[in-house]
Amino acid sequence: MRVEWIALAAICSALLTWALAYFAGALGMIDHPGGHKHHREPVAMVGGLAIAVTITIVLGFSTTSLPSAQRVLLAAAFAMLLIGLADDRIRLGAHTRLLAQALVAMALGLAGDTLLTDLGALFDGEDVVRLGWFALPLSIFSVVGVMNACNMSDGMDGAAAGMVVLALGGAIFLALGHAFAPHVQIAATVLGAVLGFMLWNVPLLRSARAYLGDGGSLLLGTFVAWTLVAFSQGADRAFAPVVALWLYAVPLIDTVSVMWRRVSDGRSPFQPDQRHLHHMLLRAGVSARKAWLILMLAAFVCVSVAIAATRASWPEPAMAAAFLVMAFSHHWLMRSADRSGRWCGRTLAASVAAPTLPLGRAEHD
Repeated sequence: MRVEWIALAAICSALLTWALAYFAGALGMIDHPGGHKHHREPVAMVGGLAIAVTITIVLGFSTTSLPSAQRVLLAAAFAMLLIGLADDRIRLGAHTRLLAQALVAMALGLAGDTLLTDLGALFDGEDVVRLGWFALPLSIFSVVGVMNACNMSDGMDGAAAGMVVLALGGAIFLALGHAFAPHVQIAATVLGAVLGFMLWNVPLLRSARAYLGDGGSLLLGTFVAWTLVAFSQGADRAFAPVVALWLYAVPLIDTVSVMWRRVSDGRSPFQPDQRHLHHMLLRAGVSARKAWLILMLAAFVCVSVAIAATRASWPEPAMAAAFLVMAFSHHWLMRSADRSGRWCGRTLAASVAAPTLPLGRAEHD
């Protein structure tokens, strides 16, 4: 991995995001306030397009050719970008999006080196759990799950992008020294592109000037899913499959909990509401900046656990059990907050009011 390519991607992405924002109106890529959205003023949804163009440019400079599996990955990711851009414009609906995601995940599994062939040594610490014929269905389910987790985490400025950066950064760190050179090159390029975009999206010094949009979140979800699967399989895997869960733990756990609670209430798992972790923080009166820092700290701790577990060879069954305990604890706390109207000793507001500092896009469908 060459650090200068990450820097080049970051610079290119930052400049492209800034430039495309001026043409967002003409391109029809403006996110207007209203409905479940929290921001006060229109914001350009050009992050996904800027990141995609950056990846194309940087990979074109840094390599003469990519293996066929990586070309399939890029085609799949850009296809999800187009699906997301269409969804931003005309609202495709949950079933249409799920079908598109499943088809892309199938293509990745069959031709894009994104196939879960085993679950690691989950039981006796030595023999891995082989999936056999179940490999493709579980791979499709996993990839679609990560895509939606990334999409649903894009409800507050900087949240989705920040957790993607931490997950990719952790995966790249663990992959160094393994036979993943082409994989690391792509993951590092995506990492740099997201870092550049975050200059216009993180709620620290100012409000967001650009959003990912559904196109951007689905694009990044595709890359994250591919990274977690591809790096956790094979004889020279960079980390165990259960460690992959820890690298992207916060979005995965929160998304499953929200969907579970919606279904328990007799609603569609894709019906929008304000019960994600970032919503609960904001409804409890935490500022957008502090809420973002809390999310990043939680994600950073999970990534650190993943790195420590891999370096110290912690037992995979223990890692799986700890993940499940964390997931069920989170779900129990969120469910209790739903019922009591209180969280962390604070009364929850009925909804997130539009603040001075934009909070990002609420999910839809």
